[in-house]
Amino acid sequence: MDGFNKVCDAVEVAGRNVMSTSSVVTTELVSHKYGEEAGKVINEGLDAAGHAMGTAWTVFKIWKELRSKI
Repeated sequence: MDGFNKVCDAVEVAGRNVMSTSSVVTTELVSHKYGEEAGKVINEGLDAAGHAMGTAWTVFKIWKELRSKI
């Protein structure tokens, strides 16, 4: 079970890195093509999506822990 938790943690870190990099690149691309205001909107939207994914992942981990204790 410990190995599975390590894999899940590694997936979480990798996912955060990919989301962060994608957010920066997309924001820069949109800012360049459509202007700073559009870049800000995209950045805020991607931040919200990242927070939602982080929340869902945390709920999954809590649910998994609770399920294993029952």
